[in-house]
Amino acid sequence: MQRADFLYTTLIGEDGNLYVTGYNGYGQFGDGTTSTAKKFKKAFSNVKTANGGYHHIAALKKDGSLWAAGYNGYGQLGDGTKTNRKSFVKSIDGVLHVSAGYHHTVALKQDGSLWATGYNYYGQLGDGTTSTRTAFVKVISDGVKDVCTGSYTTLVIKKDGSLWATGYNNYGQLGDGTAVNRKYFMQVINGGVMDVSSGQLSTMVLKQDGSV
Repeated sequence: MQRADFLYTTLIGEDGNLYVTGYNGYGQFGDGTTSTAKKFKKAFSNVKTANGGYHHIAALKKDGSLWAAGYNGYGQLGDGTKTNRKSFVKSIDGVLHVSAGYHHTVALKQDGSLWATGYNYYGQLGDGTTSTRTAFVKVISDGVKDVCTGSYTTLVIKKDGSLWATGYNNYGQLGDGTAVNRKYFMQVINGGVMDVSSGQLSTMVLKQDGSV
C-alpha cells in the first residue's frame, strides 16, 4: 500500500501496476485526463514504487527509470520544464528510491547519490541555494541509504546510520537544535538510525535499538 496524499490515493498491485483514485485536476494520475476517479483504476505499469506530493505523482519503474505526472509549476516533475503533464514523463534513470514533498521530488540513485528537483524556497533540495530547479541536480555524491521528504524538508539516512536534514525548520522539524532553515544537508544524528518519517511540520526517527 502507498500513502494517501491530500485528495488522492495510490497503490501498487501485485501485478506491478499503479492504481489511483480521487482528485486528478492536474493530471497527476498520468492517464491523459483530468477526470476524478471514484474507484481505483490503473494508471501505469511495471512500477516498483510510487510517491505522491501535492498534485504530482513520481513513479519508479522496475527498470530504475523515474517517471512523473501532474502539477509541475515548480519543476517538481524533473523534466526540465514547468509544464503540467497529464501523462507520465521520464526524468532520470538508475533510481533506487523516490520521495515526493509538497512541491519537490528527491531521488536516491543506485550508486548512493541523491538528486533533487522542484521548489527550493526553504532550501529543501539541499544544493546550497534557494533556487527552484526544473531538472534533477545532484545534491549528495554518495553514501545515501534512504531518503524521506516532508512538506518542505528532506531527510537522509546515510549508510553509516547517520541522519542528515535540510529545508524548512521554523518548528525545529530538522532536529538540529535550532529553528533556522537550512540550504544544505546538516548531520543531526551521528549514527544508529534505522528509519525516518517526516510529516508536514514534524519528524520521527526509529533507531536501531528500537527507540523512537
